[in-house]
Amino acid sequence: MIRLIQSTPKDFVAQERVKLSRAPAWVDDRLAARAVVLRAYVASAGDCFAVLPGGLTRVSKDPKELISSLQAGSGSKDTWVLPTGVTPTPSRRTRS
Repeated sequence: MIRLIQSTPKDFVAQERVKLSRAPAWVDDRLAARAVVLRAYVASAGDCFAVLPGGLTRVSKDPKELISSLQAGSGSKDTWVLPTGVTPTPSRRTRS
C-alpha cells in the first residue's frame, strides 16, 4: 500500500481524526450549538498547489453527537471565506 500511495499520491485522500469544533447552527427557527467539521479544498497541478477560499462544513444533527457524518443524518453547508481589505494574488507554492 505504501508503494502504491507513493507512486500515485494524487489518487488518495488522508483525513486526520480530530476533536470536533462546535459552532452555532440554525435549527428549528433558532440558533443552537452543533459539532462541525470544515473540509477545505486544495487543488494541485504537478508540483504546485493552491488552497481554495472556501470548503464544505458538515453539521451534526444531534447536539449530543460528537461525530458529523452524512450517514448519521448530519447536514452539509457550503463555506465561503470572505476577505477583508485587499487580497493578494494567490501564489503558487511547490510541495516540499
